[in-house]
Amino acid sequence: MQSGLTSSLMETSEDSEARAKAEAAKKGEKKSKGLTDDDLKAPVNVELTETGTNIMFFIPSVIGVHETEEYTVIAEENAKYETLLGNKKGSDSYEPRGSQTLNNRMKGR
Repeated sequence: MQSGLTSSLMETSEDSEARAKAEAAKKGEKKSKGLTDDDLKAPVNVELTETGTNIMFFIPSVIGVHETEEYTVIAEENAKYETLLGNKKGSDSYEPRGSQTLNNRMKGR
């Protein structure tokens, strides 16, 4: 039994030749990757065309043109806001100032 097993595990000259051909084919494949000299020397035409404009971010303006109804409405709202700011000068929500926050420590058990 052992002699039959060892003879099937041993390589023959045909196996080594087949292996050598396979390795040569792999090396040949590696050389074929990339561009050849003929490919590099061939002329290449590049055509540039203009594409449509894509707006990615748009913020509409809030402007009132003089001598229009919209401008008078905006001017009235701005005047009301200015009077509101004048009346609320001492309020916390209208006066910019610093504040301190303190996170209480956890109680130990």
